[in-house]
Amino acid sequence: MRNARRGLFLFWAVLLAGLAQAQLMVQITVLDSVSGEPVPVVELRTRNDEWVTSGNYDGLIVHRYSADERGPYFLKRSGYFRKEITLPDRIDAITVRLVPNPTELEPFTVRPRAPVPVFKNDTLHAAVFEPGAEGLWVLAYEHPRMWRDQSRAGQEILRDVVLVLLDTMLNEVARKPVPGECTGLHIGRRGEAYVLGTDRVWGVDVEEGAVRLSTILTNAFEEALRPWTDSTAGHWLGSNYDATFPGFDHLAYEPVSEIVSVFCSVQDTFMMQLFRSQYKYMSGRDKVIAMDMELTTGIDRELWAGRMTGFHNDLYFEPPYAPLFVCRDTILVFDHTAGRLKRFNRKREPIGETKLVHHTGQPGRAFTGKLLHDRAMGEVYAVFEQAGRTWLCSIDPISAALGPRINLDAKWPEQVRVHGGQAYYIHRPFESTQKRTLYRERVK
Repeated sequence: MRNARRGLFLFWAVLLAGLAQAQLMVQITVLDSVSGEPVPVVELRTRNDEWVTSGNYDGLIVHRYSADERGPYFLKRSGYFRKEITLPDRIDAITVRLVPNPTELEPFTVRPRAPVPVFKNDTLHAAVFEPGAEGLWVLAYEHPRMWRDQSRAGQEILRDVVLVLLDTMLNEVARKPVPGECTGLHIGRRGEAYVLGTDRVWGVDVEEGAVRLSTILTNAFEEALRPWTDSTAGHWLGSNYDATFPGFDHLAYEPVSEIVSVFCSVQDTFMMQLFRSQYKYMSGRDKVIAMDMELTTGIDRELWAGRMTGFHNDLYFEPPYAPLFVCRDTILVFDHTAGRLKRFNRKREPIGETKLVHHTGQPGRAFTGKLLHDRAMGEVYAVFEQAGRTWLCSIDPISAALGPRINLDAKWPEQVRVHGGQAYYIHRPFESTQKRTLYRERVK
């Protein structure tokens, strides 16, 4: 009997000791210190780097431990600095923020490395190109113009230009000499092409395999065609962007009723304050002129002052960058001034916004300040460049997170575009006699 009681006592002693050793539990929520988003599948390891457990895809780690097993431990996840923690001495829930590791190599997409020549000619250089509804348009020239008017000193002017149309199989469909000096190409909201000249614009049509150019007045093009970049649900989408003003509106135009409505406004608040402050430094005569303009037009005198003083010519002035893209069933506005990705449905009703990350932190140092829209695939890419190397990263339309890094093969590629899952660019190897050639590489 005594032995039985002793055995029962030892049993309960061991059981209670075990319960005492296993009574603690912690729930760890792991967040990204920059974006505030959960970090999935984080590993909990000992100081000797021995694996203990892993979190789920919501950034949660649940771990049971005894009082003498509180650590220290390390939280480990690829792309982040390791974080040392000591577990609490009671049942608890804690939040830990991991700092992204800017020195760690980003993941990249494995794909064929050899770029494919799209337009390569023994006598003509590829100057400008744009993907359109009819195919791929290329402006080609034989000799560059070395002299130009002082008023156009910073603008590339092409003469003796040939407009070439390539189909999806990269075959030349048609070509047409352009009767004047050119500065570039423009693709309208329906995918139609326009050739931009120094004193006029040509609309481009394809009829029975032949290219036809029709002259459009420059003012008419700038006012009625260029502002509208896309369309949805019976509306044209565009903006009243002005490179000399620190703000603009994204607009929707209904052709039937001819009603124009604003659905998203963009403004650089700090730059606008500087713009308006120019009124204080004007002469008395100019202030009177600005006040008269306010009475005549209803536009604030300080806004007139900013234009009258030529504030946009100052070195520190930079117009806001907030391009609009229609991706599948969503209208996306990438407002870099506010640092937000703003989303709208097809009725142009706001459905949410997210913090932009591609232009800040480590990626921001290499960000070129340019986004590319692949209309065919409904994707948006950020363009990065460093030491002559260029790479692309897709941007998630919901979270604004960056996708894998996609390196382009050529060094110093020019005029990068993305269309149909392909990256297009113009390149000529250094110290080569090869004409400037248009290439493409797969990105999807």
